[in-house]
Amino acid sequence: MAFLATIYFIEIIIVFLFAKSIYEPKFNHLISFLGTLIAYSLLFIVNVVFKLEVLNILFMLLINILVLKLLYKSSLKSSLFHGLALMISVFISEFTVVYFSSLIIKESYMSSDNLHLQSLISMLLFFLITRVLARLSIKESNGAAWGTWVGLAVLPFSSAVVLFAFRFATKSIALQTVESICILIASIVLFLANVIAYVIYERAELNTQKLMELELANQKNEIDMQYLNLIEKKNQSMQVMAHDYKNHFITIASMTDSVEVKEYINGLLGETSRLDNMGKTQNRLLDVILSKYTAVCEEKDIAFEIDVVTDNLAIMNNNDISSLFNNLLDNAVESAGKSKDKKVLVQITNVMNSYRKIAVINSCDTPPNTKNGELVTSKENKDAHGFGTKSIKKIVNKYDGELDWEFDENAKVFKFTILIPINQ
Repeated sequence: MAFLATIYFIEIIIVFLFAKSIYEPKFNHLISFLGTLIAYSLLFIVNVVFKLEVLNILFMLLINILVLKLLYKSSLKSSLFHGLALMISVFISEFTVVYFSSLIIKESYMSSDNLHLQSLISMLLFFLITRVLARLSIKESNGAAWGTWVGLAVLPFSSAVVLFAFRFATKSIALQTVESICILIASIVLFLANVIAYVIYERAELNTQKLMELELANQKNEIDMQYLNLIEKKNQSMQVMAHDYKNHFITIASMTDSVEVKEYINGLLGETSRLDNMGKTQNRLLDVILSKYTAVCEEKDIAFEIDVVTDNLAIMNNNDISSLFNNLLDNAVESAGKSKDKKVLVQITNVMNSYRKIAVINSCDTPPNTKNGELVTSKENKDAHGFGTKSIKKIVNKYDGELDWEFDENAKVFKFTILIPINQ
């Protein structure tokens, strides 16, 4: 009994290490471990009380699925697939060890005097298999696409049935050497087939995540472009209206000799001229984007400064300009809005007549979130956010550019710098 409890505890540790390698915990690692401990303690009790191997196997699968779904940020589909993967890994580990032992000692594995040693070796093999699977895995999202999983899940499930059938049929038989070798070869082939299915599943999941990122980025870019088109139409209407009002004011001023009236009208003409000349660069789309964030910053009481000393960004197409500046300024405005100083500066300059330098500098009271030196979103729903920086990188790479970021903790300033070669 004590030895069986030890084996179960080792299995708990292996499952916990596997789960935390491929998922983020819903709570923390301690709660995840304790939850796994409680779940497998129930499995231990079922095994001891009922002593039915079929029931133990089904309950093991259920426990694996519940542990992955309830304690980790996992979709039901992913929990089912990886729960099956854990079960088949345990089967293959035990199956390989006991039949290899029966091949050596020439007796039924159930009558072996080395069951304790076999159990320990099978747990070691189980640990190695789960480490391999964890290395092949990706950090999964909460995606709900079931198409790929349904076909691939047939293999581990059918493999478990086949292995259980072999085990049941041979548990009281001393196999011949050739028979043992054939069964071992069959188990190895099944193992390799399941590893291939596992790799296909993980690659399909990775492609699904990339496709989702691309779709969300495209949707955001499309919405931004539609919004910018509306702003441009509004700006054009304002410029026409400002031009008309300017002519009306000039006509009114010519109809009076009052110095006070003329001075008042001249003041109105100055305001109207400012609306009539809204362009800050030689790129109309960039002007619209900067106009948009000028209004956004005014609403949020953020000082928005523009320093443009180059001609334009004709080396880039409109979609890329929209995506690049909207993502840069979305992040900058959000960060500045939470800071004490509330400042954003946009600079576009030339560097040695070879590069366009784009710098977005904003006040920032807290260091940005990073992982392995990469910026990550601070929003709670990471599946639906965090694509801004990826989109920026994609655009910069498209134009063979370079990007860098830095955070000055003393000045409380974050700076994002991009260099785009002029000769494309």
